[in-house]
Amino acid sequence: MAADVTRLLHRTVGCGEVTSADANARREVVLTGWVHRRRDLGQLIFVELRDATGRLQIVFDPDNQALHAVAEKLHAEDVVGVRGVVVIRESQNPQHQTGDVEVRVAEIVVHNPATGVPFPVDDEAEANEELRLQHRYIDLRRPRLQRAIRLRHKLAAAARTTLDAQGFVEIETPILTRSTPEGGAGLPRSQPGPPGTLLRAPAISPAVQAAPHGRGVRAVLPVRALL
Repeated sequence: MAADVTRLLHRTVGCGEVTSADANARREVVLTGWVHRRRDLGQLIFVELRDATGRLQIVFDPDNQALHAVAEKLHAEDVVGVRGVVVIRESQNPQHQTGDVEVRVAEIVVHNPATGVPFPVDDEAEANEELRLQHRYIDLRRPRLQRAIRLRHKLAAAARTTLDAQGFVEIETPILTRSTPEGGAGLPRSQPGPPGTLLRAPAISPAVQAAPHGRGVRAVLPVRALL
């Protein structure tokens, strides 16, 4: 089962990218993501699968006892891969991006079972801040923080694109201060050059714009200033 899913990974699509057109074409898809929630109705098991593109309902039919047995043991935040056919949902949910379709699972592999989630990965759920910071890797999966991360990326990308169009070059000053042999005699590895190198680098041009970044300074220099 695992081998078959791996073989089809090149056909993987995002959960939020599945549409009714796929259902009309009875398209077979491969999905990977986190188990957001599971509903066990006895005969049918519904799992809401989540990835970076959105969420999608997948269904396990009791006729396939092996699949049903795996679905019964799924927990929130388990990482799974599934293969199945897209169909139109009987009970559609217009509030969800993919609320009109679902996937009838034919194969499943559990890539990484979750040992336990300290708080729900949902915007509506409230969690203690100390607990969230302790499990930051889970907190960053929450929709609100995902939106903030993507917004930050878009702002940074827009700034870089604008400065690049004006002939600026982004340089992180640690690149200008790579470790050198001097002063490293008797030591197991080379030591960084003198701090003056870091201080002199922004002095190449008065047009430098710099901001703190890690241990060094991120300098944005016009190309002409480097010639």
